[in-house]
Amino acid sequence: MKVILTAYRGKSNPYIQLLTESLAARGVQVGLAYPGYWTLWRAVRAHGRPDVVHIQWQHPLFLASRLDKTIVRTILFFWQWLTLRLLGVRFVWTVHETLHFGARRAGWEMAASRLLARLVDRMIVHCQTAVPLVANEFRVDTARFSVVPHGHYDGYYPPAPAQAAARANLGLPADAKVILFFGHIRPYKGVDKLIETFSRLDEASARLILLGEPHGETPWLAPQLAEQAAADERIMTRFEYIPDDELAVYLAACDVVALPYTDSL
Repeated sequence: MKVILTAYRGKSNPYIQLLTESLAARGVQVGLAYPGYWTLWRAVRAHGRPDVVHIQWQHPLFLASRLDKTIVRTILFFWQWLTLRLLGVRFVWTVHETLHFGARRAGWEMAASRLLARLVDRMIVHCQTAVPLVANEFRVDTARFSVVPHGHYDGYYPPAPAQAAARANLGLPADAKVILFFGHIRPYKGVDKLIETFSRLDEASARLILLGEPHGETPWLAPQLAEQAAADERIMTRFEYIPDDELAVYLAACDVVALPYTDSL
C-alpha cells in the first residue's frame, strides 16, 4: 500500500516522523505532502499515485496570508481532491483540531472543513469523547469515525537523568515542588492563567518552569508572559526552542506537568 501524508515543516513535534516510521515498519510506502497551492499533485509527482491520502492538519490546505490567496488555495485543493478521487484514491482525515486556534478566517476554514468531512472516506480521532464533538462541529454522522489512540513517543527522547541530578543541573532546590509547562506558546494554552494561579500559591519551596517556543502567529505573547512571570522569583522562563536532550532534563526535574489549556479540539 502507498500512502501520502499531509505534513508540515517543523522541528518541534516528531509526530509525523514517528507515524511515518511506524507505517513503513508495517510495509506501507509513505510520501509526505507539504502545504502549498499544489499540495497533493506535487506529492503525487514526487511519490507516484497513492492508494490513500491521509490528511492531518487541515488549515494549511485552505488558509493563506491573504483572502484572495485563501480562496485560490481552497479551490485548488478541492480540484486536486476531485482528480485523485476519479483515479480511485481514498481519503482519510485524522482530526487534531476542528478549527485552527487563532485562525483569522475561522468561518472560511469551518466551511471548507465541513465540506472536507463529507468528502473523505474515513475520519480518525484519538479518543471516543472526540467523536460526538467533531461530528457535531462538522455536521456529519458519527458512523464515519474510527477511534485510534494517539501513538506514544517512548524511545524517541534521550533517557532522562535522575531527578536529583536534573535539579542540580538546573539550579533547583532538591526539596522544591516543581511544576512544568512546555510547548508552543499560544493564547489558548492558558499560560497567563497558570502564572496568575501559581503566584497566589503560598509555598516558598514551589517552583514553576515555563518552556516553549513562541508561535509565529503570536510573537507578542512570550514577552508579555515573561513580564508577568518576572513579578514572582519562583518562576523560571525559557521561551525558545528546547532541544530534545535538554527537555529530558526539565521533565526529570519536575514533579508534575501542567497543561492549563482553555480550549482543545
